[in-house]
Amino acid sequence: MVFNFFTAGHHIGGGEVLWFAGSIVVALVLSVIVCFGMVWLLVQNRVGIKFFLSFAVLIAIYVGGKILHLPALITIMMFGLVFNNWELIKWKPLKRFFSDESVNNEVHFLKSITAESSFLIRTFFFVIFGYGIDLAYFQNMQVLQLGLLIVAALLGLRFIYLRIVHRYNLLPELFYIPRGLITILLFYKIPEWQRIESFDEGVLFFVILATGLILMLGALFYKDRPMEITGIDETKNV
Repeated sequence: MVFNFFTAGHHIGGGEVLWFAGSIVVALVLSVIVCFGMVWLLVQNRVGIKFFLSFAVLIAIYVGGKILHLPALITIMMFGLVFNNWELIKWKPLKRFFSDESVNNEVHFLKSITAESSFLIRTFFFVIFGYGIDLAYFQNMQVLQLGLLIVAALLGLRFIYLRIVHRYNLLPELFYIPRGLITILLFYKIPEWQRIESFDEGVLFFVILATGLILMLGALFYKDRPMEITGIDETKNV
């Protein structure tokens, strides 16, 4: 949202900043209403048509937010947060209308939709991404050097976050720095007047491929202990 805000116009003043902050507040208020409305729609639905109904409602919410210049993605994100954390809601009057069991059944349904949809989107994305790659990009030493610097910076920031800020184990999370669909979408949403003419698109392709390979290698070569994976204490079988 901040990215879209800074690329929306040539001038950013106090009025624009206040409008941006106010639109987030309005979107949060609408999110609460929409979330519980969606919960009621899915739980009380007796027709049996939920897959396309859910997508139709979410698309309508997104388009409506765009028309009203509101951050509709907040509403959609809040919908997922409310559904996946329903047991944390302790308001008894609300529990009378929606039991935990009925909502949890819908949560499993939405998770299956998300998993299948994300697989489909990733598949088409990488097919289109493969068609768009020109191998001539990688013959340019400037592209390779700049791409390597960006990947090294990503790894360095990941290292600082895991080891210093979060004090967490480095493996295998250090390798999980993939760049993909969102990176390309944001890159192509940059207005022409804000683009750097000397920047080569090959750098973008290199970073996406390199981070994808790092993720793959990290997942292949990192082996966790069997007890941590299965949750079985092997000492009990001795």
